[in-house]
Amino acid sequence: MGSSSTSKIIFLLLFMSFYVISLSTYTYVSSLSNVNLEEIQNENKLRSKRIAGNYDEAADYWTRNISLHKCCAFNQYLNKKYQCQDGDELIPPYTLMNKLTNFVIDEKFNKTVINLSRVAFKNTNYILNLRDENAFAVNWSSPVLEDFAFSQEDLSLVLLSENTTKIISKFSTSTYCLDFLTSEQILAAFINPCSEKLCLQKCCPDEYYYNIIQNKCMKDKNIPKYVPSFYIGEIKIDVELPYYLLTGKLKCVAPYIINKLQVNNITSAIFIQDDGTLQVKNRDNNRLYRREEYCTDTFSDGFIENTYVGGLSCPSIEIMHDIVEEHEHEHRHHQEKKKNSIKMQSKSEESDSSASKIFFFEIAGIGFAIILFLY
Repeated sequence: MGSSSTSKIIFLLLFMSFYVISLSTYTYVSSLSNVNLEEIQNENKLRSKRIAGNYDEAADYWTRNISLHKCCAFNQYLNKKYQCQDGDELIPPYTLMNKLTNFVIDEKFNKTVINLSRVAFKNTNYILNLRDENAFAVNWSSPVLEDFAFSQEDLSLVLLSENTTKIISKFSTSTYCLDFLTSEQILAAFINPCSEKLCLQKCCPDEYYYNIIQNKCMKDKNIPKYVPSFYIGEIKIDVELPYYLLTGKLKCVAPYIINKLQVNNITSAIFIQDDGTLQVKNRDNNRLYRREEYCTDTFSDGFIENTYVGGLSCPSIEIMHDIVEEHEHEHRHHQEKKKNSIKMQSKSEESDSSASKIFFFEIAGIGFAIILFLY
């Protein structure tokens, strides 16, 4: 009798232990859904950076591999029309890299060096991937820093300000190719800025504005430089978007006449969208222009107080659709997708939670059944 009671007590203790372990495991698994793994990873990265200090960042300039692209084949160079032309001998990659080292700058715009062992030419004939009407070429005819230079960090091609104290624009290695210009081995780069940036057509050349009295582009250092702002609908975006201003005349279908999109100092009438299209709000209706159908710039009558953002368009513009309706439709579509995503995630979490509960309580029930059976 005493032995039977002892056995029952032992089984009861085992059952209680099993139940407590099951419940604890369930509580732990349930809590995992509240853990933000991304935040933990970010904290670990920040902790690592604090420990490493600036050493890792400086070392990265010497260890990170960089891929460059040769415009033509290794037995070709660029002629004066920036077309590939056969040469008398092969052009080894190291000759281009040695030339490139004359135009590398650090973060303080000082001429510096680069570890060439981490640089390699990945593709040839890369100019075929870049060539279009917006592409352009630059060359370095002397070993002196000019408008363009290469960043020591990743060999991005940077456009510098006139006094070389500011980066105006930056192009990654995927947007340009390098080669020699003619057999004289002048280093040249062929660039397509629109392959990674939002390209906008500027009505006038650099440092010029559009004079609404003279109806032409004029130069005046007192008139503010044109800097585009971007919108979603009529809401201004605070985040700076990567863009590039194309200069030159607006290319319209003949006859070459352009219409003013705005002639009054009403800056809210023009909204450059984040995809490069232009929304113009008139009294009659709203219109949307494709990037190739308009240009924008600083408009003025010559006085600073009468300066605003204006635009010109080609005469044969077709109205694409009503702006308000489209943006409302896109907004509704985005909200519906977001709601559906939240519902799916909620259902998934409920399903996982239910499965966990069923699993652990089934185990507890089995344990209890065994105790009853032995009893």
